[in-house]
Amino acid sequence: MGTEVVVLARFLLTGIALLLAFLAYVSWSRRKDVPEAATFAVLALSMAVYSFGYAGELAQTTVPAARFWLHIEYLALPWAGALWVMSACRHNGIRSRPLLLFLIPVITFVGHYTNFHHLFYTAPMHHGHRR
Repeated sequence: MGTEVVVLARFLLTGIALLLAFLAYVSWSRRKDVPEAATFAVLALSMAVYSFGYAGELAQTTVPAARFWLHIEYLALPWAGALWVMSACRHNGIRSRPLLLFLIPVITFVGHYTNFHHLFYTAPMHHGHRR
């Protein structure tokens, strides 16, 4: 990607993160009047954290710095799908099973931060670039 595109992407992602954080705040403030607003607020905040983390990742020039921001992204990313389904179910009056919805996100979250299985990251020398 060209430098201008990366700068534009970082600018847009930061703006989206701020907009989502504001949306989360507004939704959270309405949670007493609208029961499903709390779930939507958590979803919006989650996506704000992810967008902010992705903008930070794009700004990096070293692998360790990019990994730091990737860890920020993964504070929010695993939960997005389950929160989206839960928010949609609550909005439509459908009962959901949070325990089942969050099973895969929990596994993904733990897997990312422990990486004991080496499915997320491997050492750079393990990619066939041995000399």
